[in-house]
Amino acid sequence: RRPVMTTLVMLAILMAGISLLPLFVPDWWQLIGLRTQMLAIAAAIGLFVILAGVWGHIYLLRTLPALANGEAS
Repeated sequence: RRPVMTTLVMLAILMAGISLLPLFVPDWWQLIGLRTQMLAIAAAIGLFVILAGVWGHIYLLRTLPALANGEAS
């Protein structure tokens, strides 16, 4: 249960950081090669979804062998 909470906290911090980026760096999306802020937000959400999926699969890979051996956590 702890790795899931750690991941959620890390993703929340990343999302908060991206949300605050326009305060500190105007037109930050153009620095990374995107034309509009809406595309940058969509790309950021896509990256978060991909990271969450990869992390979820890693979590399942670590958890399922232990469950197959009868070691419930």
